[in-house]
Amino acid sequence: MRTARKIHPTPLLVAVVPVVGPAVPLVAKVHKIVDRTGTGDRIKDKDALDVGRLLQAIDTARLAAGLVQLVEHELSAAATTEAASRREP
Repeated sequence: MRTARKIHPTPLLVAVVPVVGPAVPLVAKVHKIVDRTGTGDRIKDKDALDVGRLLQAIDTARLAAGLVQLVEHELSAAATTEAASRREP
């Protein structure tokens, strides 16, 4: 996970916040697509297109590194592992 830092001229005013990378929306879209399977919801097509756009726009190594980081983080490990193992029936 990357960290964004905004440094104010006064050293006491430094904020460190986690920044999500492109792997996070990919994991979320996989969950949405599988959850909507068989519902007839046309938004599923949009979600699949979004996945395609992410795969085209993001360097594969960067996306893979992001997925590894998500699997290794305690808050995102379960959701990421589940998304990686899900298949449409």
